Amino acid sequence: MFSHLIKGNSKRLRRENRIYFSTLIIAIIAFYIILSLGEQNVVKFLRTMETDAIERFLAIISALYLVSLVIMFFLTYFANKHQLDNRKKEFGIYLMMGMKRRRLFSMILLENLRNGLIALIIGIPISILITEMISLASSKLVGMGIVGYSFSISLSGLMFTIIGFIIIQLLALIILSFKIIEMEPYVLINGKKEENQKISSRKSRGLNFIIGIIFLGIAYILGMNFYNPESGSLGGVIISYISILGVFFFGILGVFLFFKGFGGFMGNYIRRKSMNSSGLYIFTGRQLQENVLKEYVSMAISSLLVLISILCFIYGISVISGRETEPKRVVDFTFEVLEEESKSKQEELENIMNAKGIKPYIKDYYPMKISNISFSLLVDGAEQEDFIGEYEHSIDWSNPLELLKKEEDSVAKENLLESLKNNYVDHGISLESYNGLLKSIGQDEILLKEDEIAIFVGPVGINSKEIWENILKDSPTIKIDNREYRLKPKLFTDNVVADRKINLITALILPDKLYNELVHNPDHVPYWNMNIRDEIIEEKGLMQAVMEVDNILKDHNLEYESFLSSIGRSLFFTVAGSYTSLYLGILFLIVANTVLAIKFLMQQENTINRYKIVSYLGASRDILKKSARKQIWVYFLMVIGLAIVNSVFGTITLFGDFFMDSKEMNMDKVIIMAIVTGILFIILEFCYIVIIQRKSDKEVEKAVDNFGRQA
Repeated sequence: MFSHLIKGNSKRLRRENRIYFSTLIIAIIAFYIILSLGEQNVVKFLRTMETDAIERFLAIISALYLVSLVIMFFLTYFANKHQLDNRKKEFGIYLMMGMKRRRLFSMILLENLRNGLIALIIGIPISILITEMISLASSKLVGMGIVGYSFSISLSGLMFTIIGFIIIQLLALIILSFKIIEMEPYVLINGKKEENQKISSRKSRGLNFIIGIIFLGIAYILGMNFYNPESGSLGGVIISYISILGVFFFGILGVFLFFKGFGGFMGNYIRRKSMNSSGLYIFTGRQLQENVLKEYVSMAISSLLVLISILCFIYGISVISGRETEPKRVVDFTFEVLEEESKSKQEELENIMNAKGIKPYIKDYYPMKISNISFSLLVDGAEQEDFIGEYEHSIDWSNPLELLKKEEDSVAKENLLESLKNNYVDHGISLESYNGLLKSIGQDEILLKEDEIAIFVGPVGINSKEIWENILKDSPTIKIDNREYRLKPKLFTDNVVADRKINLITALILPDKLYNELVHNPDHVPYWNMNIRDEIIEEKGLMQAVMEVDNILKDHNLEYESFLSSIGRSLFFTVAGSYTSLYLGILFLIVANTVLAIKFLMQQENTINRYKIVSYLGASRDILKKSARKQIWVYFLMVIGLAIVNSVFGTITLFGDFFMDSKEMNMDKVIIMAIVTGILFIILEFCYIVIIQRKSDKEVEKAVDNFGRQA
């Protein structure tokens, strides 16, 4: 008998609380997807190249899972409290009929645990299917021949999903059930009463509404005019942090004040329209107004959560689209040769390159001469105080500095000024070596006269590329050891090594004679570059070809890096950024919609007697349901509408200096993915609204029918 009661109640609870039950299933799916990330084929592949980074990333994922559990606990507590409050009369009758409190406690726990187990049975297979689809899609994106694909179930992910889900369910239910069983039967039978809430005056509401709009405007302005802290100066850093705090302070407070005062705006609008309205227009409007007046806090929180969710989706999309701008392939392998072992290591390298196992792969193999130059800094011929000492050579950047000061103010300009004033351009590249690189990638060689020098900007200093191009248009001159050299109008940016053996911000490409004069040991070749044959890459693909050569080279005791590291790093940032941001976006969207739905239904239950009175005055059941449906549409659109408006300005800030540069991504792809995500967002919101409307219809029907029978 007891088991049948639990089974029947459990089924009824699922039917009456479809929104909450659906949320549980989505939470299970989200938990497993994020916890099984370590078993994804792409992540396994990245572990071979970025082991430390992946381990740190998975540690962050574990922390993210714990945060998710805390968020879901409060959501579970909130939803179950609403559910149990609605059943107080039922529990009171059970106690009046002789059910022991311990039995009631067991019944509440078992009913909800049964629903939790059903949610797990539904959610886990779906989550495994979705995870495998993601794994297959990401494997295809990178290359099936590289990453490979194998079906796998993360046992640890499965275990922690089940344990975490059951713990938050049990904890919330135990706390709430103890509160229920401690109540006396007559208290439970009386049920919950409509709470009286103090509502602010009309003038106060109007003032809050205006201040809220002003605060939001200030947040928009601060966000769009964000001052990037990369300028390096203490003042710039302070201003940037003040801007960030200002955006959050005025933005969050503005949203709360907007909703706190919006009820007054609605009241004025309803009054103006009331003379020309018919049907249940005033009833619908007043119900909505009361919802806003009483639930402005939950509406503001939900709107902020939807905003965060949208921005997370946008960020995740932009990170995925950034795969279009992965590092340009110039060098496949770079071998380092230390000065003290130059001769012996060079001979060893040549022997390895001529070995049968690797020779068929090699397209070309050439030296890359790069060396530090001991420069003191001159300005207008005068040695600068910070550079007085034992320097072998001098350099004067006066002419480029004059042209640089004429450029528009920007972070890149300030960084370049800092670089030239502090003489950070202290590396030279041999012209013959750089021409070897250009020849390898099929580009025209550089022709330099004895009094000409070319400027090289590496991947680290690529932000200054546009400024350098503007400066070089005027063919400025620099002085080295008081001899004048003209800078070549063309800027060169092709990386001199495969990945990061040397990180050059800016360097000088020097004629070989000048290079030999300036460097300490002109005979030393610190790096040797090697590229794979084009036909092998066409046949096997870049990553597969590089991996094959990499496996051959591992057998030799060589210090080298490959282009694979650069690709792996790019892929790691894509996976880490997109997974975490999209996961958080889904999580916050679930919480926001569930809170909105439950709050609306709670408010409707508190005011259900008004529907009975309006029904008694002649309103049909269909008209009342239509009124409730309109309330739901407007209620959701108010919250989502403000979030969308805020997200427009948030996106402008996001794609400005705050987080990322829109130039670094394929904007066509971003737009397409944003449209697809927007459509999915609309479908999800529509589904939530339809589910709430159906639940609302049943509540209205039940109230009107019961009232009709009593009458």
